[in-house]
Amino acid sequence: MIKKHLKPILVVGALSFLVIGCSKEEEKTPQSDSSKKEEVVSSKDVFQAESYYKLKDDDVLVEVKGEKLTVSDLKESAFKQLMLTEVNQFIENQLLLQKYPVSDSEIQKLADQYGKDAKVDRAQLKLQLAHEKAINEGFTVTDKDLKAIYDANFKDSGKTFEEMKEDLKKQAPYFFGESQLSKNIASLRTDENVKFRDDKLKEEVNNLFVQPTQEEQTQTPSAQ
Repeated sequence: MIKKHLKPILVVGALSFLVIGCSKEEEKTPQSDSSKKEEVVSSKDVFQAESYYKLKDDDVLVEVKGEKLTVSDLKESAFKQLMLTEVNQFIENQLLLQKYPVSDSEIQKLADQYGKDAKVDRAQLKLQLAHEKAINEGFTVTDKDLKAIYDANFKDSGKTFEEMKEDLKKQAPYFFGESQLSKNIASLRTDENVKFRDDKLKEEVNNLFVQPTQEEQTQTPSAQ
């Protein structure tokens, strides 16, 4: 059964999706003068979490009835919660770029679509393009597959299957291509390509991300 699905802009980490943001606002960094420490550190209209990271570890982010959350507290908590996810995301991103290289001209062409003055993350654009190459590589789809997508997502859209058929062909890789992409990336996760600091970290990452993906693949048939 095909689940309802929104077309992603970018895949990251454990093949999860991330929307690329772009802004015409210039980022403002905190003032070096200690007297300016309490000034707003994000830009006028756009929240910038990374700006707060530049504060001192003992700076207070929020206080509730005397209980304080400092930058140091947040860093420690975030590290514990996100470390393994970030490690796995880095591995998958690098293996993706290794297998599906993207040129500067390709990145620029995509960046131009956001507008001449728009600020875009070129590294994220590079990942987006690599992902699109990956899920479209050798991809084939049948009318039966397209009908399954239509019935699960667009049956009540007011358009018939035939009217949407060409558009469905373009969207199909985002529904079916992820499984093959997961297999391709998994095949690159060798000890030669990925070197962990120690075996404990390797085992934990594999148990959380690699093994569940492999088990899911054995249960989910591919459209190809």
